[in-house]
Amino acid sequence: MTYPFNSTNDEQSLQQAIDNTFQTSYPTSLAGAMRMLISNAYQNRTIPDSTLIFVTDTTNAIQIQQAYNLYNSVLRNSGVRLTFILTGAKANSTQLQAFDDAIFFNWQNMSKSQPDGWDISQAFRCTPISSTTTGSTVITSTPLAPTTTLSTQGSSSSLSVQTSTIPSTSSSLQSTNVQTSATTPSSYIPCQSWISFGIDDSSNLNATQFATQLNFISNTIGGLNHFERIAAVGGYQQPVSWNSGLSLQLIQTAITTMFQAGPYNLGRQFDAILTNLGNIQVNNIPIGALIFISDTSDSALQGADQRLLQLKNANVRLTFVLLGPNADQRKLTQFSTNFINWKDLSQPQPDNWNTQASPAYGCM
Repeated sequence: MTYPFNSTNDEQSLQQAIDNTFQTSYPTSLAGAMRMLISNAYQNRTIPDSTLIFVTDTTNAIQIQQAYNLYNSVLRNSGVRLTFILTGAKANSTQLQAFDDAIFFNWQNMSKSQPDGWDISQAFRCTPISSTTTGSTVITSTPLAPTTTLSTQGSSSSLSVQTSTIPSTSSSLQSTNVQTSATTPSSYIPCQSWISFGIDDSSNLNATQFATQLNFISNTIGGLNHFERIAAVGGYQQPVSWNSGLSLQLIQTAITTMFQAGPYNLGRQFDAILTNLGNIQVNNIPIGALIFISDTSDSALQGADQRLLQLKNANVRLTFVLLGPNADQRKLTQFSTNFINWKDLSQPQPDNWNTQASPAYGCM
């Protein structure tokens, strides 16, 4: 988040923040943009919100489904309306057709100085307009006021939310409703808790070990139910949030196509959990967070203690899954006393998984 909402914001500072924005090697993330909008919502808003999102890639059907679910279940109801500016050859408005109240502008030819048919008043919904099609600009809106401009390009900031690049699938973009019906506790497998898998997506493991970890987590989730209470997040990518609305198949695909990024950082893992916590109603239901960790060096743990109090206040039960021979349990006792060992990653699952899985899930 380059320039969050604040009553003291001014034009010069905003322009400077935009000028200072830089590209990263992270993939684009439309779902990450939605999560950023949710977590950085303007708290004292008295007028509706019009948000411009620059979209460079619509080939990731799973991520688009996640983005739509977040918009439809949270942002739409809070008055947020979207204007998509489609930039470059990989952006196609037909892939975003589920966003049926959005405005679209095409800027696929970026040798031009602005999008085709550009009208800033319409883009920000500043004046009443009817449903029309003008040139390559699709307009379907109601009058709203401008507040946000957001790019889906990843950021190296600790506040940014990254998502893995997942190959396009044939999955439908129809709305997937989050399960909210009354359900008896006995129908939850393994229990009623909210469960978060903190995936080690650092570059610390070799490719085979990394794949073993992803496959284990994917297969384990296959034995659970109530997928609205399952999250799978890494330090660099957050492919599955709580209340994602994704089916089991899409959750498993999102996990097994994650990639390895930079060095391990426990603080990033904690940030991902805290971001997800801000988007759900816990209602005194237990929370179990499994943190897969291969590096317990001082640099890997730096700053994590600053997030610990927030996790404790939220009654999150942390369980560390120690990956490989170099993860030192003694370095982690300040965070938790719950540990699962997986020193030999040639084995398909952790050593004491069968006896420790239930408490790690937060089951009482």
